Amino acid sequence: MSEETARELMMAGSSMSESQAAALALQVESRPSDLPARIQLLSYCFFRRGKDPQAVQARADHVLYIIRHHPAEPIAGLPPAQLHPVVDGRAYEQARDLWIEQSERYKDNPAVLGNAASFLTLHESEHAEKLLQRAASLEPDSPEWPRNLGYLYKRNMSGSSGQERQQWASKALEQLQRCRGLKRDSSQFYLLNDLAKTAFEAGDLELATRYSRELLDAAERHREDWNYGNAIHDGHLVLGRVALRGGNLDEAKQQLLESGKTPGSPPLNSFGPNLMLAKELIDAGERDSVLAYLEAIGEFWKLGLERLDQWKVAIRSGGNPDFGANLVY
Repeated sequence: MSEETARELMMAGSSMSESQAAALALQVESRPSDLPARIQLLSYCFFRRGKDPQAVQARADHVLYIIRHHPAEPIAGLPPAQLHPVVDGRAYEQARDLWIEQSERYKDNPAVLGNAASFLTLHESEHAEKLLQRAASLEPDSPEWPRNLGYLYKRNMSGSSGQERQQWASKALEQLQRCRGLKRDSSQFYLLNDLAKTAFEAGDLELATRYSRELLDAAERHREDWNYGNAIHDGHLVLGRVALRGGNLDEAKQQLLESGKTPGSPPLNSFGPNLMLAKELIDAGERDSVLAYLEAIGEFWKLGLERLDQWKVAIRSGGNPDFGANLVY
């Protein structure tokens, strides 16, 4: 089954009614090997897990079945098949042990190794890294493995600081550059966001500048793409941080304002933008430009209007707003 088919089944499952799910559950009970039906139920339980305690256990049962019987299927590496050690407890431990067992049993199957790594990345990153490295050795011409390694290192970077953070960023940058060298399609546009930001975190300001400018140039060729708004914001954000690092305060302020001209995007509209440059400019005493920027992003970040108002009040009163998770996004 292709990943596209799996995602279509997930979409169908997410919109099922309770009666439809009950009927499908009876179908799977009588025919456990019906993978399409099981994927729909898995998705249904995934979206109901916060409302129905029974959905938590049912989802775990589907995940364990898929790991045992279909470890190479794309669904095994997608979000509905990921469990959490706190929320899912014993089921998570069972799934983790099963994945370790399957990764040894199918040690020459990159699809199984990749799915196992997807499950283990958040809570068993060292093991996930080894699996991805093994998959990369089996398929050295595939961009998937350096991409996933790069994102794994970026996650490690996010939880680190100082020299350790820079070291993780350097490792992530190396893998993302390798991924880019293997890609031959338009998806390179999406990779440039991460390349620009990761190069900055790695301390390579010249490379960060180059990738940011490439990103902004590519954005003009992809104005209808969902990533267009991200590209505008991220490209100017990184250029602003590079300018500030070089002591060019006026350029940093201008780049912040340019980043605020983004039309938004699905992630920006939901979670809001990264505000690290805004914080750094406040720390440098530049409050007016940050206030103008916060006013601009309110045009697309409607879900964050209350927080924006709180931050503006704090800035105007001479305080330092708590940007929270928006320093990480």
